[in-house]
Amino acid sequence: MSKKKRFSYGAAYVNNVRQVKSAGSLVLSSNLYYFNMNAPSIIPSYLDTMYRPWQSWNEMDVSAVSCGLGYTHTFTIFKRAFINVLFTLGLEERHIRQYSATGEPVYDSWIMSVNSYDFRSSFGFNTKHFFISIQTIVDGTNYIVPSMTLRTSFISGFVNIGYRFHVKTPGFYKRIQETKVYKMI
Repeated sequence: MSKKKRFSYGAAYVNNVRQVKSAGSLVLSSNLYYFNMNAPSIIPSYLDTMYRPWQSWNEMDVSAVSCGLGYTHTFTIFKRAFINVLFTLGLEERHIRQYSATGEPVYDSWIMSVNSYDFRSSFGFNTKHFFISIQTIVDGTNYIVPSMTLRTSFISGFVNIGYRFHVKTPGFYKRIQETKVYKMI
């Protein structure tokens, strides 16, 4: 969804190209996932009277699909250094099933809500051949069920260091690059 000549997601997160001017873009996101959590007893026995009817709860399955909208922006400094931030917020349709230790469903519901999010950041140095970047990813969602809210978060960070070698583009790949489909991407 970005203007390829102005903004490049790959410049900040894949380091496959350079972005020499500050620019931003709207972001569309989607996600399809399955999540399972189980244990012999999720609610400790000394707390079971406080969590009725959840005292025998020991498993939770979540199947979900989400679509989100957000914004990302890369700020460039002297055409080499950069800082990028990305944030999306999504509408999520999920099927939540919870089971008791006896295998009986305790809760079974379809829920649609706005509560899945994605925050990413990247900063680094990107020249014609050499690049280095430090990146963070924070993804999360809230599972709201009667009497409680469970929050999940995925937090990751990593460093990219590399060097781009000048390699002649093969003829067959040049033909692929000339197609309308490739140019749309």
